[in-house]
Amino acid sequence: MGFFIFNFREKCRGLGRVAIDFLCFHRQKSRGLRLQMPEEKECRSVTRGTNGESMAKAFRQRIVQKLILFAAVIFSYPLLALYFGSLRITLRNWQVVQGFRRSGRPFILALWHENLLMPLWVMRGHRIYALVSQHFDGEVIARVLWTLGFGSIRGSSTRGGQEAYRQIRELLSRGRVSVAITPDGPTGPRRQAKLGTVRLSSETGVPIVAMGIAASRYRRLGSWDRFRLIYPFSRVVVAFDEPFQVPPDLSLTQLKEWSGLLEKRLNRMDEIAQHALAP
Repeated sequence: MGFFIFNFREKCRGLGRVAIDFLCFHRQKSRGLRLQMPEEKECRSVTRGTNGESMAKAFRQRIVQKLILFAAVIFSYPLLALYFGSLRITLRNWQVVQGFRRSGRPFILALWHENLLMPLWVMRGHRIYALVSQHFDGEVIARVLWTLGFGSIRGSSTRGGQEAYRQIRELLSRGRVSVAITPDGPTGPRRQAKLGTVRLSSETGVPIVAMGIAASRYRRLGSWDRFRLIYPFSRVVVAFDEPFQVPPDLSLTQLKEWSGLLEKRLNRMDEIAQHALAP
């Protein structure tokens, strides 16, 4: 019983620190460090018709979408702060990320799609851009990312992919921001890296930092990536690899070899995190 009370008090202190962090973060945003809120895209799923019934249906659907976007901006940060504040997070090799931040140099953060949850909190406020789909669910995600200090680039492998890749390459080449990429996203196969991440590093000269995650208690969802949903009050280890840069002017065969190397490094970081989690 004494341990339970002590643990509960520790969690309350942690949530208090999260509340202070929330206020400080939004105070910084009000001082001009805020990323621009993503522009609302027209949702293509809205049914447009000529008769009054279809127009009324489209209007109601539009109102619902507006309410969802409003809720995403207002409630996402406090709810995520409560959730992540309950976790006991340990960062390994965090000095790698700190070094990039102090120097102002960009980097490419690579992680498996199943581990998307933790970077939302660990990397908040680091001026990192993420690729988000052009559908309405992507619009919601973009608003949530904005509240956490992330930027968003709209596109996917099925819509707007080439334009999104051009924007990411331009941002990295200018050295202004970093990007987060899931090499096996957005539809898999699971833990098989596509060529886009290593190609970006090769074409821009920006190094890749692989990220691995382990948690004491979680649930695997039935999605293609077997997404890892970490339970509240769990112990979590987030491990960062040493940065590596892909050489320029590589052939397709060489890019595939480097992509295979990226797969091995990502899997190794998950293993390192899991080993650090063991009591």
